[in-house]
Amino acid sequence: MNNSAFTKSNSSGNLQLANNTTLLPYRDIAGVLGGSVAAAVGSDIIGPAGAAASNDAVVGIFMNNAAGNPFENSPAAASGICPYVSGMGVYEVDIFETCDVSGNPISLPQVGDKLYSSQNGLLTTAAGLAGGTVPNGATLIGIVTSAPTGSNMIMKFELRI
Repeated sequence: MNNSAFTKSNSSGNLQLANNTTLLPYRDIAGVLGGSVAAAVGSDIIGPAGAAASNDAVVGIFMNNAAGNPFENSPAAASGICPYVSGMGVYEVDIFETCDVSGNPISLPQVGDKLYSSQNGLLTTAAGLAGGTVPNGATLIGIVTSAPTGSNMIMKFELRI
């Protein structure tokens, strides 16, 4: 993994990231989070994805946090490798964009919504992209199969990459 996979902020950088409510438990953790979007950023190097218009190198979804978990070992930090899933399948995540790029709340994803990478490397619907629309060349990452609700913020989706 590249260095930004271990140093990426999950609390500041832009209004969309700062106002994201699904990241509240992860504000103090640096690096990619399990459920965030993985991309090829160099020759045999994986790192966090960026905005949908530039994410043609998206390869999957990270399975673990780069920093590891408290009271557990930290294999990603020790090895420089963080596992990710790709090649279809059905997955659940509890982190995704809850705001547009200006930091304003957006509707929770609904069944059938298409998912893309936000500017923060998190899953989002078109509402979380610049201008609220999908740019040409954006990589479709998945389709929501079970929508999150106010009482259960877990989103299930079918991976399409």
